[in-house]
Amino acid sequence: MTEQEKFEAWHLAQFGVRPDRATDTTHVDYLREHHQLMWRGWQAAIESQWQPIETAPKDGTVIFGFWKSDTAELHNKYSMSRWFDSAWFDPDGISEYSTPSSWMPLPQPPKE
Repeated sequence: MTEQEKFEAWHLAQFGVRPDRATDTTHVDYLREHHQLMWRGWQAAIESQWQPIETAPKDGTVIFGFWKSDTAELHNKYSMSRWFDSAWFDPDGISEYSTPSSWMPLPQPPKE
């Protein structure tokens, strides 16, 4: 199984929808953009090393974060995130896990 296939299977399990098969026309563009960002983050995770969250930029730069769950009901989480005001936010808003434990930068976009 390729990394892309692993990512697609993970994404489908997490979100229950493939962006190329979304039927809600209001959110199709958002789903595709979110999917692309998540794929870039997945690739960065493979190529990069995790760093302590204390070293992450707090200037609004988007990072790929890892949240470690402290409870059995919640799962560990990987998500794009950015510091805003006084908290880490992911695409869904403020994280229910509050602060990621680790982070890594997003890769550069492909050169065309």
